[in-house]
Amino acid sequence: MYSYEDRIRAVRLYIRLGKRTAATIRQLGYSIKKALKSWHQKYEQGHDLPMCYVRSRPKYSDELNHRCYGYRRIRAALGRQHVFISEKVVQRLMRQECLVVSAPKRRRYGSYQGEISPAPENLINRDFQTATPNEK
Repeated sequence: MYSYEDRIRAVRLYIRLGKRTAATIRQLGYSIKKALKSWHQKYEQGHDLPMCYVRSRPKYSDELNHRCYGYRRIRAALGRQHVFISEKVVQRLMRQECLVVSAPKRRRYGSYQGEISPAPENLINRDFQTATPNEK
């Protein structure tokens, strides 16, 4: 996969050489004929490639969002700005920008409720002893 800078450099070289793919590929040193044409088409439509447009937006910094913006929320915010990209692209960008969402720490189950207290005193002087079962 080529980085954004590599793609922009390839497209600008392609335009400078008169849109000749063979000369561009020869000068770049790697074969990307179909990719070069699609990059050029996207570049001509928006005068930039889509990945740069997303990265030029204000970065969701850890200080502003308290590390609570996940990929779904960032994708929704970009969608409100009319930038429509897939969830996987957002996840990849978050990985590259080192944006990590802090998840709450899971608590383990524990049934311990403290020490067992002694039985209360017999304040009303009831007789709990019987001679035979099921009498009282």
